[in-house]
Amino acid sequence: MSLTSIAPEGKELETLKELRDDLAARMDLCSSDQNYSTMARVFADTLARISALEGVASATGGGTALDELAKRRAAAGRPNAANAIGSARSTR
Repeated sequence: MSLTSIAPEGKELETLKELRDDLAARMDLCSSDQNYSTMARVFADTLARISALEGVASATGGGTALDELAKRRAAAGRPNAANAIGSARSTR
C-alpha cells in the first residue's frame, strides 16, 4: 500500500506503519547526511508512536483506550457518558 491510499482510511496505526516503511526505504537511498538526520528523527518518533499505539491495543485486548474505559465503567455498574441522561447531582 501507499501512504496516499491508507491515510484517508483514518487508521492511525496502519498509516504510521506505512510511514515507517516509506521512511526506511528513503533513508536507505538517501545520500545527504542532513536529510538522513532529519528523516532519522522522524523515523524514531514514528517508531515510538507505533509502540505506544500497539501497547494500548494489546493492553485493551485490541480495542481503544475508550473501549477499555467503557468496559471498566460497565463492570463498576456506572453508565457511560453517551447513555447517561444526567449526572447524579442533577437528580438530587
